[in-house]
Amino acid sequence: MNNKVEHIKTPKLHPQESNKLNPKMEQISLSQNSSFVSYEEEGANYVLNLLCQRIMDSVSKSNNEQVKKQVQSHLDQIETLFDEFLELKNFQIKSISKTINDQESLVQKELKENQEKMKDSLVGLNINQTESKKK
Repeated sequence: MNNKVEHIKTPKLHPQESNKLNPKMEQISLSQNSSFVSYEEEGANYVLNLLCQRIMDSVSKSNNEQVKKQVQSHLDQIETLFDEFLELKNFQIKSISKTINDQESLVQKELKENQEKMKDSLVGLNINQTESKKK
């Protein structure tokens, strides 16, 4: 018995190239969804599109229309879930960013108040020193 595993070599495609091969595969544009685009999201987007493209290529060779429709339905669900995940992640990032900005504003306000108190204290200290020198 031969237990050798055969690895299938597939070409590496740029996301735009995979769309040209299958017009149904819509590229998820992360940069339009948010300004908080990370390399991880772009990588996940690329992998998702490539995976969907390879699945559709494999299924397109099948003659069973019911299987094709089921697979397309599952791919649409995956894409929807991925979009929802990105929306949730972007909402969380915006929420965290707002919290950070709010905290920064509070710290700036507190810092300004403390600076004013220190100025008042220094002015009071200078007045006391001047009065004690006069005596």
